[in-house]
Amino acid sequence: MKKVTIVFLVLIVLFLVAGGVFYFRASRAEKQGFEGASNTGRIKGDVKIAGDNYIMYWPLADSSIFEKNLRQEGWLREWTDDGGNYADRLAKFCAGKFDIIVLPVTEYVFHGKDCNYPGVVVVALSESSGADSVLAYRDAILGSDTRDPQVNDLNNANLKICVTPQSPSERVIDIGITDFDLDQLKGTNSWMVESNGSSDALKRFQGGECKAAVLWEPDVSRALHMPGVVEVFSSAKFKEYIVDVFVVQRSMVTGDLDKVTSFFRAYYKTQQYYVDNPEEMLDHMEKSYKGMDDPPFKNRDEIRKALDRAVWFDAEDNCFDWFSVDVLGISYDQRREKMAETVSRVTRLMMKSGDLLADPIGGNPYMVTTRIADTSKGEQLDFITLLCREMLQNITTPGASVLVERQFSKVTDEEWEKLSVIGKMTIVPIEFRSGTSEMTDTGRGAIDTEAVFALRNNYPDHRILIKGHTAYSANDRDIRKCGEAAENILLSQMRADETRSYLISAHQFDPNRVRALGVGSCDRLERYPGEGDLSYKSRLSRVEFILIEDS
Repeated sequence: MKKVTIVFLVLIVLFLVAGGVFYFRASRAEKQGFEGASNTGRIKGDVKIAGDNYIMYWPLADSSIFEKNLRQEGWLREWTDDGGNYADRLAKFCAGKFDIIVLPVTEYVFHGKDCNYPGVVVVALSESSGADSVLAYRDAILGSDTRDPQVNDLNNANLKICVTPQSPSERVIDIGITDFDLDQLKGTNSWMVESNGSSDALKRFQGGECKAAVLWEPDVSRALHMPGVVEVFSSAKFKEYIVDVFVVQRSMVTGDLDKVTSFFRAYYKTQQYYVDNPEEMLDHMEKSYKGMDDPPFKNRDEIRKALDRAVWFDAEDNCFDWFSVDVLGISYDQRREKMAETVSRVTRLMMKSGDLLADPIGGNPYMVTTRIADTSKGEQLDFITLLCREMLQNITTPGASVLVERQFSKVTDEEWEKLSVIGKMTIVPIEFRSGTSEMTDTGRGAIDTEAVFALRNNYPDHRILIKGHTAYSANDRDIRKCGEAAENILLSQMRADETRSYLISAHQFDPNRVRALGVGSCDRLERYPGEGDLSYKSRLSRVEFILIEDS
């Protein structure tokens, strides 16, 4: 009996040892990617990626689905969160410590110049659509006025604004300054209360250190629950400025295509999985954030709201819109190359705001991103075209990502009056022949180069009120009597009408989108600080573009 027991025990021990060995080998095999790994079936190395805790980076940082998909491609993920320190991220990227970084394209243009842009923007990851916002205490910018806040209400040098320097939040303020002529904020930072990230800006805002703040999610949602706080301006109001991108080392794009292509295959496979299973994505994210010591999101609702304030770009968006790839069966002329345009635009933005003293790309966006090959001319295929042809091999016609301008419904003048004003844009110097509504070539050129692109591409979802003004005449020196100068009212209306007609006829703007209104000299124009009479007088006769939002 004892011998049987001993034999039985020995068999159990041997079984347990064998099971342990099998489990160890199976676990090791899974870790090394033996199951489903491409090519050799073995792990080829690590993909070193750097970013921060921005919600749209979560799949790269902490998704087990992405980790599995990348492992099946034969690679392991190595993620670094630098807390939003873009300068440090770029310094390490320049030193070759990361293969791929994710960050806003503005910050790559700004920080990458210090080491001559060692990487290439190859994919647009996402775009902020309300995730970055300027908020203020209502009474600080409007007093007792009951109307909705406008961007121009921020034009007050005495208004303290909490901002995180050299971050997307500073770029939102830069957009306000340049696109809406916030002249009192130009050339000085006396209004800025420097903050160390959005959470710090929110604390200062709550403590009264500033009366306005530029925040990002989840702090935007938290601030909007504070009594008396209103949203003045957000990234939901404009497009193609706050765009997050993948930047890949040039040496990888030219010499290690397998690694780069494997990475994006895994990434897009992960994205499609979560698009098909959104609640599972929320489950994974909620579990992931709960395990952090200081989670950026406290609950599922905060995660959902933050995701709703961003646009996640897929392979079609990138191939058809952002890079205008020459995909078989698709006319090249059907699409814009939005990435190159965005690089140029944000560079001009930072030059106008003073963040850049000179153009670091010399007017050439392809220092930062890739020029797509023109296969009709027999050019060698570039990496993005190769990637797109693999990702979209079954697509022969463009999907919803192809640019289609919004169609606006017709509204009456009374309905126009009830719509919300976003803000008055920086004045475009449209020139007319003296005393007439005849637009000069210079005037048409100003519209072509300074107005059309912004109105069509950066603010495509807004109606436009074209407001004509004239200088004061002998009959209306007193602003209270301006209505008596009928000739000024008529001339300003004719000029506004002419501007509207030019946008419609020459640039195919939707007629329902644009309204013309002449006010003569009835609307005062604020003087710039220290501005002389002659300079001020020269600006009085003007045409303004005012952005209007549908209710």
